[in-house]
Amino acid sequence: MNNIKDKIVNLIQNKWVVSLMLLMIFVVATLPAFRNAVYEGHDLKFHLGRIQSIGEALKANEIPVRYEQNAWYGHGYVSSLFYGNIFLYFPAILFNLGMPLYRAYNIYVIVTGFSTVLIAYYSFSRLLDDRVLGVLATVLYVLSGYRLSNLFVRAAVGEYTAMAFVPLCVYGFYRIYREKEHSILNQVLPFVLGVSGLIQSHILMTEMVGMFLILFAILQYRLTIAVIKPLLISLACILGINAFFLVPFLMSYSSMELMATTMVAAGDDLKGNGLYLSQLFGLITEGKGYNSTWSAEHEGCYNVGMLIIICEIIAFINVIVLLIKRIKSQNITSSEPQENRVWIVIMTFMGALAMWLSSIYFPWQIFKGKSFISKLFTTVQYPWRYQSILVICFVIAAVSVVKCVVKDGLKRIVILIVISAIALISTAIFDYQLSFSLNRYDEIAAVDWADKLYLPVGTDIKKLEGTSIVYGENEIILPVLAYDNVAVLDENGQKIVSWAGDNNCIAIPSDVDTANITVKYLEPILWRLSEMVSIITILFLIAIWIKEGK
Repeated sequence: MNNIKDKIVNLIQNKWVVSLMLLMIFVVATLPAFRNAVYEGHDLKFHLGRIQSIGEALKANEIPVRYEQNAWYGHGYVSSLFYGNIFLYFPAILFNLGMPLYRAYNIYVIVTGFSTVLIAYYSFSRLLDDRVLGVLATVLYVLSGYRLSNLFVRAAVGEYTAMAFVPLCVYGFYRIYREKEHSILNQVLPFVLGVSGLIQSHILMTEMVGMFLILFAILQYRLTIAVIKPLLISLACILGINAFFLVPFLMSYSSMELMATTMVAAGDDLKGNGLYLSQLFGLITEGKGYNSTWSAEHEGCYNVGMLIIICEIIAFINVIVLLIKRIKSQNITSSEPQENRVWIVIMTFMGALAMWLSSIYFPWQIFKGKSFISKLFTTVQYPWRYQSILVICFVIAAVSVVKCVVKDGLKRIVILIVISAIALISTAIFDYQLSFSLNRYDEIAAVDWADKLYLPVGTDIKKLEGTSIVYGENEIILPVLAYDNVAVLDENGQKIVSWAGDNNCIAIPSDVDTANITVKYLEPILWRLSEMVSIITILFLIAIWIKEGK
């Protein structure tokens, strides 16, 4: 009998069988993207516009893309300075090759979904040191309700791209703390790549993950002190690789008065977007809905979902059992090392904290004002974004409990089958509801695709629909927003004196011949130097990697 069990376990752990299971997870998770249409999503119009604008900039040989010249009816926009776009070069190139915009977007969803499955399995299987548990964690993470909502209901490109890298960040951090037999580059490389992926996808996700990693480092301060060298090397590599984005981002954030950089959400407004208990323990994540303040009505797309609720129950029961044993002064017997049990408790604690932060019950009103701490916490915009942290923490905690408690390989396979069945049912319900959404067939982006977050403070959006040059007695107003680094050049390529005029548009002297001027976005020298730093850092790391491989 044991021989048969061993054969079954070995069969399931075979790399080809594992590959087939991962392929099935990928297909189930991205099925709605395999269509000749795209479902209407909350942020879809904005991201389709970003893709098209990146394509237009690439055609004009503007690399890296910093400026969306044709946004806001030709007035220009600078969302690329604040929103990593390197991964969107792929669908932008497809669009430039003649592919309809919606189809290029669907292909991006499919490629991102495939990458998420591979990265998740790589990270979880190494974190848990077991292939079956790696697949189990991948099912829970990839088919979690919040990720599916980001993909198809919210069309939150930055967030669902960033969620591909979150498992790698966690495993990379774990590797630095626990796996010290590697060379220094191999020890830090997963973490460096994971954080770099976050930075280039979604800066808000980077901020949230960063805060929780810092919290972990503080809770494990003794271990942190012991690995301070690889942590500092990781930080140096991350800053070097991403200098081409971080330097323009930080300079622009600190120098330009834009709606996003000056806006601090009131505590009550932020609190009103938190999740209710009915959502935190909502069994079905619905494939429909939108955000409504101070209400859970029509917000089923933010329900946590049964997969993660199962993880929460397992994690909390484990902590309760450990506490009861500790109170009764009983020895906590387990074949797992003490440090692994501490790891599970910390992950459960951080998952519970993320749950609280994502809810309407967190006292967000304490972050009123314009202090650094207030800005740091309120830039998240919507508390339910912390679900991404909730998901990763509870998935790791729950599957780690399974690893500690269930030692029999066949029983682990049974758990995988049961969870996969639940995941298939919950995803099928989500997809069924999603199928009633509006289909989009956008060949090109809408002319009003840009949002208002990165407009100069005080801009009247309605006035931007006018695209004519306005000739005044003392100045000429060009239909171009006066962002930093947007210059007006004469026929000889020399800068013409300009300033912010009416409605934050560029004003130039009234005696300038507008028939012979060019408006161009000029990168500062420091930005070009930051690009060189990134290139040099990447080449340096590749050279070390090749040398170590030899």
